Amino acid sequence: MNDFYVYQLRREYSIYPFYIGKGKNQRLNGHFSPCSLKWKNIKNHTIKKAYREEVKVLAEKIYVNLTEEMAFTLEIRMIRW
Repeated sequence: MNDFYVYQLRREYSIYPFYIGKGKNQRLNGHFSPCSLKWKNIKNHTIKKAYREEVKVLAEKIYVNLTEEMAFTLEIRMIRW
């Protein structure tokens, strides 16, 4: 099935993402749940800091309709970029 995608998280006024991921269904929105944000890592620190500064964090799909293998490959390529 081609139901995977590659996505990015970026601050509203930045053209550069601070996080690249792959997922399917509602994966990209899961980063903003209180349960997810309780973990201490750079991604969550960036999200919380943006919230404090009243800057939106945008979750955007970059590639869609992918197989899981294609999504893994593109995710790695985007992270390296």
